[in-house]
Amino acid sequence: MLVCIFVFNVIFLIYLGRKFGVVNPIFLGFVPFFVYGQSFFMDNLFLGIDRMDLDGFERMNIDGARYLSVEVVYFLFLIGYAIVPLLIKKSNKVLVEWHAYRYRTIYNIVLNIFFSFILMFMVFQLLALDRFEKISVLRSNKLLSIPANIATFGVIILFLLRRMTPKKNNLFLILFVSVIGYGIIEGGREIFVYIGISYLFSRENIKITIPKILGTFFLLGFVILWKPISVFILQNNDPAGFMLWMGSNFSFSISGQDPKASVFMISDYIEGSSFYEQFRFSYITNTVMQFLRTFKLVSYQSIGERVVYHYNPKFAKKGGGLAFSGILESLLNFWYLGPLVLGAFLSYVSARINSLKFKDRYLYILLSTFFVILCLKLVRTEMAVVLKIYVLPMLIAYFLFYKFTYKTKMVWQSYK
Repeated sequence: MLVCIFVFNVIFLIYLGRKFGVVNPIFLGFVPFFVYGQSFFMDNLFLGIDRMDLDGFERMNIDGARYLSVEVVYFLFLIGYAIVPLLIKKSNKVLVEWHAYRYRTIYNIVLNIFFSFILMFMVFQLLALDRFEKISVLRSNKLLSIPANIATFGVIILFLLRRMTPKKNNLFLILFVSVIGYGIIEGGREIFVYIGISYLFSRENIKITIPKILGTFFLLGFVILWKPISVFILQNNDPAGFMLWMGSNFSFSISGQDPKASVFMISDYIEGSSFYEQFRFSYITNTVMQFLRTFKLVSYQSIGERVVYHYNPKFAKKGGGLAFSGILESLLNFWYLGPLVLGAFLSYVSARINSLKFKDRYLYILLSTFFVILCLKLVRTEMAVVLKIYVLPMLIAYFLFYKFTYKTKMVWQSYK
């Protein structure tokens, strides 16, 4: 049964890639859910791993009923996601645009300097802290961390814009360096992933060559090892400690990079854990409460915070967290129809974005980039976090860094 589900997933991925292309929101939007759903099976298939362990959870075996039930849930998501792409007619026509702008000079100078200042201030605040201390500072300083998110998405907007206009905005480089610096010191891997996705959509017709394949594997390895690199080398200046850790503690698995916790949580829910009853209809209740908490109107713990305290309270007290699951939250809101509903909704959104390829080239590559980032987050967290920390800053950044930046715009269009 597991083999059949895996084969169906692979066939569907191939179908999407052949029909729409690999660098496409429909294809790349499904990839995170494929990886999370099939991670344990791929560990077994390619690495010979037949069991998963994680503090706070009961061990899971590859041939047990628990894992099979998780695979069935992800297969329901595949069915929902497949509905729209199967109905779309393929088109090879591509819209090419060339943009020219008359920028609001003073506005752009102030905008870039303002956000660059905030980012560099955050860098100095975080520079000497360990990872858990950085998380605590970012959580307690929303007036700084939210603008940092807006600036990050603003850089994506400006980067993609530079690919389509003959007149370059040199102020972009100041903000770009600030965002990269903040991303490195903050210690997460997001900034590298965001830039990679932006680059893909800015160079949609990339030819696959051996150097590019090798470079991709190198970058994936770098992203996987980034957190220990940032701790041992950047924070503690201890390259020897990093090499010792690599030799004694490092063991690679696909599920171990992030999906493992979400697989265990889905399994616990299916087995009837009463813990998850408190999160029913969280799309409404959790979202409203989290937005109220942002403005300090209520005292409230998010789903992710309660989950980590439930499974690993010692880790939670240190400021640690566990990846949640968008698939699990869909179950909490729509029962076993949840994965079908979530899959159908995401495929519909991706298809709408894909249709912009023939109407507005810039909006297509920008929304495609944002959509893939949202899917990467939605697969591992709750809807309220996606709306508050990603969707809202993306919307604000769109207006600040694009709509309000120029007086007039001219666009030359052609098809190829």
